[in-house]
Amino acid sequence: MKTLLLITMLCIPLVVYGPRTTEISLPASNGINPYETLYRAIAVVESNNNPAAVNFEKNGYSVGILQIRQGMVTDFNRATGKNYHLYDCFQEQVSAEIFYWHCSKFRIDDIESMSRSWNGRGPATNKYWSKVSKYLFK
Repeated sequence: MKTLLLITMLCIPLVVYGPRTTEISLPASNGINPYETLYRAIAVVESNNNPAAVNFEKNGYSVGILQIRQGMVTDFNRATGKNYHLYDCFQEQVSAEIFYWHCSKFRIDDIESMSRSWNGRGPATNKYWSKVSKYLFK
C-alpha cells in the first residue's frame, strides 16, 4: 500500500506558483525630521499638546498646539505663497508646517536659537529655552 501511494504521489505533478514580478515593495517612509523632537517639546510648553488651545493676550491671541500668532502666519504665507488663516493653525499639520518652515531659517544644529526665536526676542526667551530644554533632554 505504501508503495502504491508513493508511486501515485510521484506521478502527480507539483505546481508551485511564485511572484510574477521581480519588483520588491517596501512600505513608504515618513523620512527623517530633524525638528520633530523640538516640535514635541515646544508643543508641551506652549499648549500641553492641545491643538485646540487659545491664549488671549492684550496684543491679540495665539492658537493651536504651538500657539501661533497672526504675524507668523502672515510671514509664512508671504514666504511660501500659501494662504493660511490663523484658524488653520488649529490643525496640527498646518502648525507643524509653519514651525518647520520657521526652523529651516536656522542652522540645523542650532535648536536653542530656533526655540528662543519661536517665543520672541530678548532676555525673556532665556526662561522659555529653559522650559523647552527640560522636555528636549528627558
